[in-house]
Amino acid sequence: MLVASILKIFYWPGARYDLSLLIQAIVMVGVQVVLLKVSLDNRPSSVGGRARGVLGEKDTVPEHGWFGISGYRPWSFWRWRRQKIYWQFLGLMTLALVLLHLFIAPSPPPPPPPGPSTHRAFSSTSQPRPPPTLSQIYTNTLGYIGLTIEATLPIPQILSNHSAKSCRGFRSSVLLNWLIGDAMKMGFFFASRDGKVPWAFKLCGLFQAACDLGLGLQWWIYGDGSDDVKEKEKIEDRAVEMRRSNTGTGMGLGRGMNGSGANGLLGASVKGGFGAGERDARSA
Repeated sequence: MLVASILKIFYWPGARYDLSLLIQAIVMVGVQVVLLKVSLDNRPSSVGGRARGVLGEKDTVPEHGWFGISGYRPWSFWRWRRQKIYWQFLGLMTLALVLLHLFIAPSPPPPPPPGPSTHRAFSSTSQPRPPPTLSQIYTNTLGYIGLTIEATLPIPQILSNHSAKSCRGFRSSVLLNWLIGDAMKMGFFFASRDGKVPWAFKLCGLFQAACDLGLGLQWWIYGDGSDDVKEKEKIEDRAVEMRRSNTGTGMGLGRGMNGSGANGLLGASVKGGFGAGERDARSA
C-alpha cells in the first residue's frame, strides 16, 4: 500500500486527476508509515525458530513466497530483519521518482477542445491523434503500476483463505467496510466529469471490487472453517505450546505469556493465514 500510494502521488503531476484522490494518497502514506513503524516495533521475535527481532549474520529472513505461496521471496523482499532497510528502500524509491520527474518533467494532459466534438471525431476533417510522448508514457506507466499494486492486495488473502478453507482471523466488519468503500468509490469514479478520474483508476478499482466480492463469498462459504479444520488447528496450537515449553524462553518471550502476546499472535497468524491486522501490517 505504501508503494502504491507513493506512485499515485507521483502520477498526479502528469495526469492531474481529481484533487480528492491525491489527498487520499497523501493521507494513506502517512497512515501506512505509522502502521509500518508500529508493526516493526511489535513483530514477533521468532518465526519457525529463527530470530527476527535481533540482528544476526543475515539481514533477511525468508518466510513466505509471493501471494501466500510457500518458498523464498526474491531478495526476501519486505521480510528484512533490520528496520533501517525498510526506510532505506522507501527513501531510495522516492528519490528515484523525484529524479525521474526532474529529467522527464511530466506535463498535465492538454484540455479538451471547446465545443461539442463527439460527432467530429469520425469526420474526414478530424486530425489523427499524435503518438504519445515520453512524458505521457512515463505518467501512464506510473499510474497503472501503482493502481495495479493496490488492486492486487486482496489476492494473498484470497489464496490464504482458499488454502485453509477458513476465514478465521478475518473480521467481518473489515470486509463490510471494504465493500461499502468499493461501492462508494465506483460511484465517484464513474459519476465524475470526463478527465477528472483516469481510466487507470476505474479499471483497477473494478478489479479490486471484484476481489473484495470474492473475499465476501469466501467468508460466506468458509466462515471460521469446518469442524475438522478447527480440530486440526487446536492440535497445532497444543503442539506449539508443548514445543515452546520444552525449548525454554530462548528470546525471553516464551515464559510467562501462556501462549498469549507476541508468540500467541504468531501461532494464530501462521495457521490461519493473513488476519485483518496482519494483512494491514504486511500491506504497509
